[in-house]
Amino acid sequence: MKELYDQTKERLKTIEDYLKPNVKIHTIWECEFDQQKYPEVDPHLKPIDKRDAFYGGRTETIQLYNNLSDLKDTFMKYKQEASGCKCDPKYCKPDCENDKECKTKIQYIIDNAAYNLDIDKVKHNSGLRFIAKICLNNLWGHFGMRDNFTQKEYCFTLEHITKIVFNEKYKDISTMILDENIVLTEYKKKKNILNLIQV
Repeated sequence: MKELYDQTKERLKTIEDYLKPNVKIHTIWECEFDQQKYPEVDPHLKPIDKRDAFYGGRTETIQLYNNLSDLKDTFMKYKQEASGCKCDPKYCKPDCENDKECKTKIQYIIDNAAYNLDIDKVKHNSGLRFIAKICLNNLWGHFGMRDNFTQKEYCFTLEHITKIVFNEKYKDISTMILDENIVLTEYKKKKNILNLIQV
């Protein structure tokens, strides 16, 4: 590393000597640049270990912690706005004049939630509500908790079909003939088999 540093300094001196009367060269090292670019990170920056530099030290794309509360609040806001209100014509009769109750509910949410609802956007929108719910479930990790999804296999031989249909580890088995050569089989694993796999 010292050789590389010395070579860099030598090159800079050669360039400065060559261009000295006309040009002034100002150099800045990467660590100084990072300190100017991200001053809040400066106390945490330590010089990189030379051995780590060769193996990608501090260049990984891994982020150990990320605070998703802002993102969660955004999707909660979308879901709440798309849910509408009970006074929405979709839920009530056209002659319903319960607008005051609807506005008090919205004001209660605005006062007690971490996000601000846009009162003009509070209308029932089932598509946006569905997408916001999916995003919220994805953020809270509920999809990762379900591990017994229906398995599908395309069978091309009779032995493959019988191996699945008569297997005691599977339940809810169904078959569908797609072609004279292909049969689609769907099944789920039994609960006790899943417990054995996880242990």
